[in-house]
Amino acid sequence: MQWYESEHGKYLSWLTEEDGYILSNGDLISADYYLTDKEGNLYRYDIENDSAIPIDGTLYNHAGMPTNAFDEDFAEYMEIRHTAKKKKRK
Repeated sequence: MQWYESEHGKYLSWLTEEDGYILSNGDLISADYYLTDKEGNLYRYDIENDSAIPIDGTLYNHAGMPTNAFDEDFAEYMEIRHTAKKKKRK
């Protein structure tokens, strides 16, 4: 498969509960409805904009080991929406 990626999007595969869970900012999150890229970066799906938003976190399998559940056979191209981090007021 010829991979097509641009500054606006990339190929991602959907995660399911079978893939494990995500540890993000100290919270355990079900992997359902999250996505991953071939490097193991994680994304939250934004249904309103039909896009993926990068999140900080690590996917763990059910044995508690970090894993990358990217599946090239089921990957689909998705627009990536980067959100600006809010600055703290002084």
